Amino acid sequence: MIFTDAEVEEINRYQNAGEYHPLTCGNGHGTLIATNEGLICPECDYKQTWVHGWIKKGNWDVRRGEDGYQEMWGLP
Repeated sequence: MIFTDAEVEEINRYQNAGEYHPLTCGNGHGTLIATNEGLICPECDYKQTWVHGWIKKGNWDVRRGEDGYQEMWGLP
């Protein structure tokens, strides 16, 4: 397992939020879908096995009231 269930949920929430550019297929297709085994392209066999920590932790979503920017940029 590459991503936990909670990480999969956060990554897919990021991918679908429309706030930032989503993680996309390296073969030029569309948005990747997070699974426990990595991000996969629904159109080909492309697979990505990493994301930034701030994406999988949900820190990109400042509307949640979590100090996402502080952790993302390493601020105190």
